[in-house]
Amino acid sequence: MPVQKQTRAGQRTRFKVTGKCGSVLVRLIPAPRGTGIVSAPVPKKLLQMAGVEDCYTSAVGQTATLGNFAKATYAAIQRTYSYLTPDLWKENALEEAPFPRYWEFLAHTPVARLSLFWGVPLFCFFFLLFLRFFTRRESPFCGCFHVYTGEWGVFF
Repeated sequence: MPVQKQTRAGQRTRFKVTGKCGSVLVRLIPAPRGTGIVSAPVPKKLLQMAGVEDCYTSAVGQTATLGNFAKATYAAIQRTYSYLTPDLWKENALEEAPFPRYWEFLAHTPVARLSLFWGVPLFCFFFLLFLRFFTRRESPFCGCFHVYTGEWGVFF
């Protein structure tokens, strides 16, 4: 099981984490360097084996059930590695976008030539056709119903 890596500050738990098993809830809280592990005997052994040096713990629930107490501590230790801090980010190389890479091929296809030449005029034609048809009062798709006047229409 991986545990959060050591930081320059000398502590492995840089943030508060919680582990739960059954009714037991264990919370690991970062402590200043040199504090040691402030805990009950069961979590203390697990934290020492995990390599944690400075940590406060808080436990709630039926901690007399040592199995659940140990599993909750283990779950909390496991969650220390689930936080993705900037020093753990994977390096990603930037890739070139597909359009600049393949623009020459796309420019020579017949559809591309048509859309480059007729694209804007066709868009304007269909937009004007849309406005002409859909804004008429007799059109079934006409605008909206004006509540105050009781009329159908496009109201801007």
